[in-house]
Amino acid sequence: MLYLIDDNAKQLRLAGAAGIRAGTSLSPLTINLESEQPWPLADALKSEAAQIVDDLAGRFGAEVPAGPWSDPPRAAVVTLIRSNVAHQPAGVLIAGISSRLLVDDSYLSFIELAATQIATAIAN
Repeated sequence: MLYLIDDNAKQLRLAGAAGIRAGTSLSPLTINLESEQPWPLADALKSEAAQIVDDLAGRFGAEVPAGPWSDPPRAAVVTLIRSNVAHQPAGVLIAGISSRLLVDDSYLSFIELAATQIATAIAN
C-alpha cells in the first residue's frame, strides 16, 4: 500500500494498493496521524526508519490476504517515501513480507530500494 501525506502532515491518503482490497481496517482510505492508527506510521515518520509489524493475523484477522501463496504474510514493513525536502517525507510504503522468507538486511534493502524508486517516480 502506498500512502501519501497531505500538505499539513496530518493525514495520509491511500494512493495505491496491490494484492489487497482498499478501504478495509487493514487498508483505510485515509489515516489521521493525530488519532489511533492501524499501522505504526507515527513511529516511522518520527524515527525516519523502517518499522517491522509482526503478527498481522492478530492485528487484522482474516483481512490479511494470502496473495499468490496459500499462507498469508505474518509481518509487514512500514517505510518512508522520502521527498526532496529533508525530514518531510512524501508518504509511506507498507509492504507485506513473504511468510516463506526471513526479514534480513537484504530484504529490508530491497524494500528501501522500492521506496526510493517510488519517491523518484512521484517527484517527477
